[in-house]
Amino acid sequence: MPDTPMTMIWATSENDMLGQHAVADRGANTVDLDPPISGPCVVGGDVVQGQYQCSFTTPTNGLSFQWSVSQTQIAFQVSAQVVGYVAIGFAGPIAATPMVNGQAIIGFCGPNGGQPTLLEDFVFNGRQPIAGLNQSISNTFCFDDGTTTTVQFTINLRGGDFDIGIQGPQTMIWATSGSDAVAQHAANDRSAGMVDLSADGMVEDDGDDDGDDVCFSGSSMLTLKSGEKKAIKDITIGESVVVTAEDGSLTHGKVVFLPHTKGNNHKIRFLELTTNKASRIQLSRKHLILANDCGKDSKFELYHASDVTLAMCLSGVDGPEKVIQIGRFRGEGIYSVITDHSHGLIVVDGLRASSFAVNHGIVNAFYHIHRCAAKVLPKFFFEADFVVSAHQQLGKVAQAVYSLF
Repeated sequence: MPDTPMTMIWATSENDMLGQHAVADRGANTVDLDPPISGPCVVGGDVVQGQYQCSFTTPTNGLSFQWSVSQTQIAFQVSAQVVGYVAIGFAGPIAATPMVNGQAIIGFCGPNGGQPTLLEDFVFNGRQPIAGLNQSISNTFCFDDGTTTTVQFTINLRGGDFDIGIQGPQTMIWATSGSDAVAQHAANDRSAGMVDLSADGMVEDDGDDDGDDVCFSGSSMLTLKSGEKKAIKDITIGESVVVTAEDGSLTHGKVVFLPHTKGNNHKIRFLELTTNKASRIQLSRKHLILANDCGKDSKFELYHASDVTLAMCLSGVDGPEKVIQIGRFRGEGIYSVITDHSHGLIVVDGLRASSFAVNHGIVNAFYHIHRCAAKVLPKFFFEADFVVSAHQQLGKVAQAVYSLF
């Protein structure tokens, strides 16, 4: 495929034979058969190993993929809890047997890290790997710490032998092995899935999305009044957690309501924001988090998680924290807490965020009803299934009405 725009010519004729066409039946124009790659995983300049725009973790054997795409290259990091090889590839033409006639990169390394003992691209003759031309991969590095193997490499998208599509869903295959040799992996150490490398990682056809589900992942950590850390999925009504006032000061708030305790098993897409101080928060794309442009005098404001970029800072409890990585993954269950603090801002994984999504002011005002009721009604009332169900239905109606404006 040409790398630059080219002139295309065309013509038609009334004759079923090769002959001179009329002057009016011809034309020419400049066309680009290889348009620029675009999407949230695409960087403006060159890709840099260690700096990745997108990521996901496989739901079966827990491989972690991170990558960034430019117009000419894609930088990958692949990690798995094995002491042998990790392999990723792209499917062949037969959907039922994706490994057959596909392409893959297989890598393993010694315990001292550094250059891989083997990092090679392969094509499959049927299911048997044969060495590729190895013209496509560069910037190779790996590390094996005795429990986890991590491999980094860059694939050249032009001028190499590795045929990889970037725009749109495609089938990716992956496998691991405990062997530092190209050998057959166990049947349960392999899998495949639809992946969009220019967009947000794994593409699943189950129809689920974040939709009305706009909260934190269950593993998100809150800090109790005692200083103990506790996963948000395990928080109960009546516990006191660290919250933040609008001026940024920290205090405590008693949990008065848990909005998502009934039927909380939806599979949705989360964003994972990682900072330069090793903070990591997982939240849905419409959830609100305090962020700014990292300017010295810049005020922290609430942003949808999907609007946070690598150029921005989050509000950590000890000061601004710069976003260095944005990942995407599929998770099950959504969680949030409503406290008796009137500002509706909480501290999750050491970062200041809203308890809510879409519109903080309107939703927080709605929950003043719960805060007032909690002063006179017993705890079990707010834990009752009919209360939670009625609240969830009311929330869906409110969100539908809000979307009309």
